Amino acid sequence: MRKKIFKHFLIVALAMFGVTNAWADTKTFTSFSEGQNTQSPVTVHCSSVSSNRAKLCSYGDISIIVSAGYTITEVKFRVYGAYSTNAIKVNNGKLSNTNPTANTTVTVSNVNYTQTTLQSKQGDYSIDQIQVTYTGATYTVNFDKQSGSGGSNSVTATYGSAMPSMTKPSRTGYTFGGYYTGTNGSGTQYYNANGGSAKNWDQTSNKTLYAKWTINPASVTTAPTAKTGLTYNGSAKALVNAGAALNGTMNYRIGTSGSWSTSIPTATNAGSYTVQYYAQGTGGASNSGTGSVQVTIAKANPTVTAPTAKSGLKYTGSAQALVNAGSTTGGTMQYKVGSGSWGTSIPTGTDVGTYTVYYQVVGNDNYNGNNGSNFQVTIAQSDQQKADAVIAQINAIGSPITAASQSAITSARTAYNALTAEQKALVTNYTTLTNAEAALAVVNQIAAIGSPITAASQTAIDAAHNAYEALSNDQKALVGNLSALTDAEAALAVVNQIAAIGEVTLSSGSTIANVRTAYNALTGDQQALVGNYSTLTDAEAAYNTLVTDHAAADAVIDKINAISSPITAADQTAIEDARAAGLQRADRYAKGLCNQL
Repeated sequence: MRKKIFKHFLIVALAMFGVTNAWADTKTFTSFSEGQNTQSPVTVHCSSVSSNRAKLCSYGDISIIVSAGYTITEVKFRVYGAYSTNAIKVNNGKLSNTNPTANTTVTVSNVNYTQTTLQSKQGDYSIDQIQVTYTGATYTVNFDKQSGSGGSNSVTATYGSAMPSMTKPSRTGYTFGGYYTGTNGSGTQYYNANGGSAKNWDQTSNKTLYAKWTINPASVTTAPTAKTGLTYNGSAKALVNAGAALNGTMNYRIGTSGSWSTSIPTATNAGSYTVQYYAQGTGGASNSGTGSVQVTIAKANPTVTAPTAKSGLKYTGSAQALVNAGSTTGGTMQYKVGSGSWGTSIPTGTDVGTYTVYYQVVGNDNYNGNNGSNFQVTIAQSDQQKADAVIAQINAIGSPITAASQSAITSARTAYNALTAEQKALVTNYTTLTNAEAALAVVNQIAAIGSPITAASQTAIDAAHNAYEALSNDQKALVGNLSALTDAEAALAVVNQIAAIGEVTLSSGSTIANVRTAYNALTGDQQALVGNYSTLTDAEAAYNTLVTDHAAADAVIDKINAISSPITAADQTAIEDARAAGLQRADRYAKGLCNQL
C-alpha cells in the first residue's frame, strides 16, 4: 500500500465593511496513489503513478476537481524528470502547450473552473508536486424584510465565508431577530439579531433570506398624570389624565386591590388616592410593570396649629404626656402613638424610649387633614436608672480578676466615665471597680514575667512582687494569678543557687548536693520554670568525673611510691606497671605523675 502524504497551506484574505468576502485557499499534493488523492474540497485523480509521483504520458491524464461552491483559480505542477521534449497541454485552463524540463514548475493561472485536466500531448513525465489554489463562488442573497423597512436589500455572499456586512431593517413595535431561510425564524439562520454573520454561506445558488420579527413587550410611552385642584362637590371626579401605551392598552385601578379597567378612574369622596396603571400587552407580549400616581380631592380647608414634642422628659415611674396639644378650626385634632388607635387625648408614654406621635385633623364631609404627620418624642432614663445600669456592669466583673476580666473592667470604666457628676454620685459600688482595676494591673505584671525563669527574670518578679504588696487586702484577694508569682519566685531562688555553683572542683560536692535538694523540693510546675536546670545536671556530671579521676590518680601514686630506690634492673616491671596505669587515665594529674617515671 502506498503511503499518502498531504500538506495544507491556508491563505485567507478577508474584505471588510460591506465588501464581498474574497479569499483563496491552497492545497499541495506531494505524494500520489492511483485513483483519488483528496484534501477536501480538492481531489486529484491520477490514472498512473510510479514511485509516489503522478505519471503523465500520452495515454493518461491527471484530473483536478473541487467540490461544489468552489472554483479553481491556479494550478502549479512541478516536473520531476522530463522523459521527452513533447509538450504538456491543459484542457480547461489558459495554458496551451509547453515543454517543461526536469525539476521545473509550471503555473496555470486564471483557471476559473471546477475541474482542470493536465494532459501530455505525447511523451512521459513524472510530477512530484501539484499545488491547487481555489476560491469560493459568489452568489446573490436577497432579503425579504417581512413588513420591515430600510436596511440592505441584498448582499453578495462567498461560498465558505462569513456573511458580508449588511444594514438591519426596522419595524415599529418589533425587534429584529436575524435573517433565515424560512419565515418566522424557521430554517437556517445566516444573520443574527445584531446584523452580524451567524453562519458561513454554504448554498450553491442564489437565495432569498427572510427577516424574523419579535413583537416588543407592552410599554408605557406616556404615563398618566394626576389631575390637580380637585375639590369635593358631591359627584365623581376623574382622577388622572390618560396615559398612552406602545404594543398594548393602558389599564387603571384605584388602590392596590381594586379591579383593573381601561376607563379613566374616578372617586366620589374627598381624600388621597393611589391610582395604579400598567400597559396590557397584545399579541402575546408581556406586561410592562405597574406604576402609580397620587391624587388628592380636597373637601375643606381648616386651619391647623401642629402639636409640638415635649422636651426634657425623664422616666418617673408613671405615664408621661408626650406632646403639647395642637389646635384647629374646622375640624378636630386626633393623635396616636405608633400603630395604636386614634384619639383626641394628648398621648402619653409609660416607659423610657423614643415614641412616634402621629396627628391629623378630622373635619366634616370626609375631610382628613395632615393625615399621618408625625414627629419623634424621647423619654430618657432617670439619673438613678443610668447609675443602676453602671452598678450592674461593675458587679458583672466578678472575682477573681484574671486577664480575661480586662474587657468587663474596661466596659464598666467607660460606662462610669460617661455619667454626669450627679449620676456618678449614685453609683454605690465604685470601689469595686477601682479594686478590680488595681488588681488587674498586678495580674498583668505577673503575666508579663513569662517563662522560663532565668536570672534576667529578677527585675520583672521583683516589680510584680512589690506591686502586689502595695495592694490593699481587698485588692490582694482579687488577684487571680498569685500562684504564678509565688511559683516564679520559688523557681528564681533555685535558678540563683544553680548560677552560684560556679567552677566545679572536688570541693563542690556539698554545694551541688544542696542545690539538687532545693530543686527537688519544688513542685512540678515550679521545676518546669527553672531555666538553667541543665547547668545543674552538667555540674553533677563534672563533679562525679572529678571524684572518679582522683581515685584513679591515687592508685597511680601508690604504684610509683612502690618503686625502690636506688633504681635497679629488678625495678623494670614495677616501672612499666606504673607507667601503663597512668597512661590509661584521662586525669591530667595522674598523667603528670607518670611522666616523672
